[in-house]
Amino acid sequence: MRRPDYALIVGQGRSGTNWLLQLLDLSRETFCRNEPYGASTSPFNRPQLAQHRFIERPDQQTLEADWDDAVNWTGQHMGIRDPRTTVPKDHLYEHARKLGLYRLARGPRTRRVLSTLLPSLRGDEWRIPSWLGSAQRLERAVVVLKLVAPPGWAAFVLRHRPGVPVFHIVRHPGGFLKSWSRRYAANEEPAAHLRENHRRLSEIAAVSEDWAKQFGCIENMSVDESELWYWYYANTIVARAGRESTDYHHIVYEELVEAPVAVMKPLYRSCGLLWDAAIEASVARTGIGSQDVASAWRETLNETQLALVDRFAAMANSFKGS
Repeated sequence: MRRPDYALIVGQGRSGTNWLLQLLDLSRETFCRNEPYGASTSPFNRPQLAQHRFIERPDQQTLEADWDDAVNWTGQHMGIRDPRTTVPKDHLYEHARKLGLYRLARGPRTRRVLSTLLPSLRGDEWRIPSWLGSAQRLERAVVVLKLVAPPGWAAFVLRHRPGVPVFHIVRHPGGFLKSWSRRYAANEEPAAHLRENHRRLSEIAAVSEDWAKQFGCIENMSVDESELWYWYYANTIVARAGRESTDYHHIVYEELVEAPVAVMKPLYRSCGLLWDAAIEASVARTGIGSQDVASAWRETLNETQLALVDRFAAMANSFKGS
C-alpha cells in the first residue's frame, strides 16, 4: 500500500480530536499540525477556502483550485498551535530535540528573542530551522492535520482526494454537550454564542432546503439545541461523504476510550506507519482512567439537556453505519 502524504483528523471540538492527534504523534514518522488555521499566516484562512470549512457548499471549485497548495504549505511549516513533541521524530535531529531546541523554536518568548537574529522564525508559522531538523526528511513524513468543525473540507477530500485517510471521531452527544458546556459555554456570553449559532444554521438552511426543513424554526432554538444541531449537521455531512470512500475511518470516542490499541492499530496501518511494542504500550497507557470521564455526563446534565441528548443520540444512529 502506498503511504499517504497526509491524513486528516476531523470532528467537533470536545470530541477527542486532540487525543487522536496525540496518539498519531507517538509515531516518529508523522508531522502533526494542530488546527493550522489558528496561525495568522495559514492559507486555510484565505476567504476562498475558509468559506467552505463550516458548511458544505454546492460549488467547491475554489477548493479544487487552492486545497493542495494550502496542504503543501502547511506540511512545510511548523506553527504556534502544534503539539509538543515528546518522542523522537525522523525529521528532527535527536541531539537537538534532547537539548530542548524544539521547545525553544516552539516557545513564543524564546522564539521572539531568536527571531531578532533569525528572521525566518518570525510570525505564526516558520520552516524547520537547519539546526533543528531536516527539511528533506520532513518531506517524507506523513503530515497529520487536525481540523475542528470542517465538514465542507472533509467532504471535499473524501470525494476528490483519493488516498488521503480521513479519521472522523464522533463523541456521544451527551459527552459532547457536557464537555462543550464546561469548556466553552462557561467562558462565553450565551446570547452572543446563540446569535452565532443561529447565524450559522441559517446560512446552512440558505444553501440546503433539506437541512432547512430538518432545522425548523432556528430562532426558537436554545443555545444547547442549536449547538447540538450543528454537531449533528457537521458529523452527518462527513459521514455521508465517507460512505463513498474507502479512505473514511469512523471512530467512536467511547470505543477509543475502551480499547485504544484496537482502535489505533488499523489507523496506523492505513497511514503506512510502523506499529511496534513501544507504541502499543504508549497507546494503551493513554486510555487509563478515561472510562469515567466518557460516561460522567448523565450525572451532570439537567433534565432538559438529557432530553435533547436522547433526541440527538437517536438521530445519530446512522453515523457508525456510514
